[in-house]
Amino acid sequence: PMAGMSTATASRPKPSTRPCALVTCGPPASGKSTLATATASYLGIPSVSSDIVRKRLAGISRTTRGLPEHYGASISQSVYAELGRRAAQLVHAHGGVIIDATFGRHADRAAFAAAYGNAAPVLFAELRAPLEVLVARAETRESDPARVSDATALVVSRVHGQWQPLAEVPAHQHVTIRSDQAITLVVAHLAAAMAAKATPPAARIGRGE
Repeated sequence: PMAGMSTATASRPKPSTRPCALVTCGPPASGKSTLATATASYLGIPSVSSDIVRKRLAGISRTTRGLPEHYGASISQSVYAELGRRAAQLVHAHGGVIIDATFGRHADRAAFAAAYGNAAPVLFAELRAPLEVLVARAETRESDPARVSDATALVVSRVHGQWQPLAEVPAHQHVTIRSDQAITLVVAHLAAAMAAKATPPAARIGRGE
C-alpha cells in the first residue's frame, strides 16, 4: 500500500455543482484500490471495483482466486460494461463515483464508455510507479488472505509492457500521478486535478470537445 494513509492534511476540493466520475487506473499494484478507497472516503462518494465486479460475475467470493478463463478478453469487456452501467447509476444517485480498474486495453475502455454513456463528466487518474515498486507491492500482498486482486508479482511483471496508452481520452480528462509517494500527497494532487479538470461543460468520455 502507499505510505501515509492519513489524508487529514490534504486540501479538500471545492464541492462540484455537477456530478462527476473519477477513474483510478493504471497497471496492477499501482495503488488504484488504495487511492480509490481513500478518495471515496475523503469525498463521501461510492466506489466500484473491477476486481469485485469480475468475481461477482464469475460467481466466486472476493478472496477466491480467479481462474485464467475469468480474465479472457470477452469476459473482461463484460466486466467493464458492467462497471460502466454501475458507475452511471451511482453517479446519478450520489453525484459522484470512483471507478477502480486497470483500464489498460482499448477494448475494455470502449466497453465501459458504451455502457456509461454521457452519465457525467469523467476524469481519468492514471497511476504510475517504477516496476520494482509494483513488483514489491504485489509480493507483499500475496501473503494477505484478505486480498481481492489476483495480480501476483509474476502477473505484474508480465503485463507491465502491455499497457495501451489512453490516447483516446482528451487531455482535460486525464491526469498522470506518481503513486510511489505518500497518499496524502497523491490525494491532494488528485483533488486539485478534479477541481481544475473534471468539470468542463462538454467533457464526456470518448469525446474531444
